Amino acid sequence: MKGVFTGGGTAGHITPNIAVYEQMQKRGCEAVYIGSKGGMEAELVRGIPFYGIPCERLRRSLSLSNLRIPFAVMRGVREAREILEREKPDFVFSKGGFVAFPVCVAASMLKIPLFLHESDLTAGLVNRLTARYARLCFTAFRETAERLPRGVWVGTPIRESATVQGRKRRGFSKRKPTVLVMGGSSGAARLNALTVSALPLLEDFRVLHITGRGKGSLRAGRGYYPYEFVQDMGALYAEADVAVSRAGSNALAELMCAGVPTLAVPLPSGRGDQKQNAAYYAALGAIRTVPEEELTEKKLAEEVRLLKDGAADFRRAMQDVCRLKSAARIADEIIREIGCL
Repeated sequence: MKGVFTGGGTAGHITPNIAVYEQMQKRGCEAVYIGSKGGMEAELVRGIPFYGIPCERLRRSLSLSNLRIPFAVMRGVREAREILEREKPDFVFSKGGFVAFPVCVAASMLKIPLFLHESDLTAGLVNRLTARYARLCFTAFRETAERLPRGVWVGTPIRESATVQGRKRRGFSKRKPTVLVMGGSSGAARLNALTVSALPLLEDFRVLHITGRGKGSLRAGRGYYPYEFVQDMGALYAEADVAVSRAGSNALAELMCAGVPTLAVPLPSGRGDQKQNAAYYAALGAIRTVPEEELTEKKLAEEVRLLKDGAADFRRAMQDVCRLKSAARIADEIIREIGCL
């Protein structure tokens, strides 16, 4: 059995692919990955043969670069088809992102079974366009499954290494509670700046801060530990008592499944999916959320303390939301659907 995995642009498109691949590998599946040339996929996807194809990102404002998209898509479909014909996979699994579109189209042309996963409450553009070709459309939210053809609610695929089985010390003293701040795989300038300026108000916390590449402004010292990027997030989840994070569905799912009470600060721009994700989980009592425009140094420190003081209540709510077996469920459904059991 062989599969092709595709998706890229952000870690939120890539790490769930890795989670499903790990489960498929346990079931005897080989795989290759098709991502964008020059994207972060090649770095994050390790141990899987990787192919890069042309990809142009859609700008949601008027931009001349959008004129290049049709030509990039045509080249991408041609190259993806050549890869699929050479590799002869039994299925294609797409996590979305613009690079996935030509791969899904090529799979449809070659009649290769296609499976999708949608992480957000409202499906992204690529998944909306390619859902018609899919055997099954897996979703992180129950409501999303009802809006997509052949939708199956499974939750968000989580890497086993990212979930915490008990509280493990990994080289840090626990004399102080620890807050983990993460602004997504690309970093978040305002969240970074607020974190640094709020350090005097968080002097009774140890601060682990993922800044994004090239966006760190302070060196480690006096309880502050900046990281540009971390491959093994499970190590930091295990150390964190509370977290402050962007509201990407994958990041929130990992934090909740790791049992880390979280303040979500949705990305203020874009298509609004992060605001929807945060509002959904906040309404269930699993997280807290604050709009970026309302966040100040003082508000950040207050929210961190509210999370710490109410940690037990948040963890109870998280248990009702988390679906730890999502990646395994997806793997089993794919195998069942293509008749390899």
